[in-house]
Amino acid sequence: LVLVLTAGGLVLWMHSMLPWPNMVAMTSNFQMELSDPMRAYVVGGERDYSTLPEVLALQDGTGVETPEDMALRRAEVLDLFEKHVYGVLPKNGFETSFEVVEEGEALDGAALRRQVKLTVTTDKGSSDALLLMYLPNSDRPAPVVVGLNFNGNHTVLDDPAILPSYASEKDAAVLEEERGGKAERWAIEEAVARGYGVATIWCNDFAPDDAKAYSSRVISLFDEPEFKAGGAWAFGIMRGVDYLRTQMWTRRALRISVIHAWARRRCGQEPTMNISRL
Repeated sequence: LVLVLTAGGLVLWMHSMLPWPNMVAMTSNFQMELSDPMRAYVVGGERDYSTLPEVLALQDGTGVETPEDMALRRAEVLDLFEKHVYGVLPKNGFETSFEVVEEGEALDGAALRRQVKLTVTTDKGSSDALLLMYLPNSDRPAPVVVGLNFNGNHTVLDDPAILPSYASEKDAAVLEEERGGKAERWAIEEAVARGYGVATIWCNDFAPDDAKAYSSRVISLFDEPEFKAGGAWAFGIMRGVDYLRTQMWTRRALRISVIHAWARRRCGQEPTMNISRL
């Protein structure tokens, strides 16, 4: 399995799309000023870090000095995040299938749009999610940035061909009113113009962002009590990456060279951490 993470290209793309100067300043070298509250948060202010464990030391106290040591420490850190932060993810007992439900040209012919139904099936049933992807309309393979969105696929671009996300219960009038309402966060047109593809899935297709309903979709297919919303979002975006990998360096209509999962707040941190396990 090959998953190449293109951090440099991701930073450039994020700089073009994020409307929050503080976040850009934290994730780039564009010499942007942090606000005083954000600087205190980043630098640490008067907070006491003395009780935190050493990053470059194994849990038995042995220092990390070789690549082999680093591999052991990496596994320890990932296990700590699973235990204390994100919860466990199902690693077997399920199947994933893909069905292209819509495709066509977009952005006045500059892009190819594809919408894919991702279906996760266990012996308890199945759950669907809708992946939306835009790639440059070119014969050259393109790197793709994939992430979850908060408001539904229809909000990431003012494109009438975008289908409603499967977890949506809004009527058509509301969907049309919201269409493209979060486009500035995704900058799909700008990304395509620079040669990047963009893929996204509504986080609610995997687990509604609701304390009472979060277990109603993919979580309901498993009996793991520690499989929570954050883990479901990570599990879901990993299934999206599974589909994107089928399109890497192929002679099919979509040709993908690189996949990068990116993080934005709660719906991104978990997938990025867990994809690092691949």
